[in-house]
Amino acid sequence: MHLFREDFKLEGKCVLFDLDIKILSDPFPYINNIDWNYPTFMRDPWKKDKFFRKHSYDTELNSSILAWTSRKNYYIWDIFSKNIDYNTRKYKGIDRFFWHEEIEWRSFDDGIYNTIDLSKDTWHHNLHL
Repeated sequence: MHLFREDFKLEGKCVLFDLDIKILSDPFPYINNIDWNYPTFMRDPWKKDKFFRKHSYDTELNSSILAWTSRKNYYIWDIFSKNIDYNTRKYKGIDRFFWHEEIEWRSFDDGIYNTIDLSKDTWHHNLHL
């Protein structure tokens, strides 16, 4: 969540890739085609029917690739930081916070999935049902 602080060290357009994904081809045609006014996530709508549990604050968002403009949406940090301990315990990950707190976001075009391999993604291997 520190990515959204007003005093975050980076400036401008930023992209974060999880360390456990494998990039198969250039994802930047999809990344460069986003609305940089909003944080942008990958979206997994299939998770809703297969994995959602009300008590787990599950989400369709996937932050394996996250794009944002540094210092642009610092209101997000302000919301989160008002109760850091509670939000950290309640939400297992940034994507759940965005989904359940109804923070404005956008999603990448689905074609971005063709540029990466998520099979090593820890979320897929550490799923607890």
